[in-house]
Amino acid sequence: MRNRILGVIALVSFFGISCALNSAKQVGFQGFAVAHTSFMLARNVEKDLVCGLPQAPTAPLCVPDSIHGQILEIEKKALTIDIDLGKLVQSVPEGSPLPSDVGRMVGELSSLIGDILKLIPTSPQKAALAEKVAVK
Repeated sequence: MRNRILGVIALVSFFGISCALNSAKQVGFQGFAVAHTSFMLARNVEKDLVCGLPQAPTAPLCVPDSIHGQILEIEKKALTIDIDLGKLVQSVPEGSPLPSDVGRMVGELSSLIGDILKLIPTSPQKAALAEKVAVK
């Protein structure tokens, strides 16, 4: 998990620096990549915290099945937005401005990541995840 987190940090740093140097489409792809990576990281960390799994911490630090079910519902919504966002960014012709929907969708995906975090019990894993995806 530490390697995944370090990879996200490197990815976010690279994209943040390069945004000023690229076309609108590239910036859109970079925004999508950061949002997508953050969502996948949140998804993977939460799955590692489900109570009863060998790598999960013990209660009350693990995610109970009932909460995991709620998180899966949020993840379904987030996955739909993630896929639609990727398709939207890909469809932007080179040299064209980004549709305003890109920012809205990145915001919605970020909000859903926040909703997932709210349901994960307080733990060192949750704190590390929140820091990496910049959601408190």
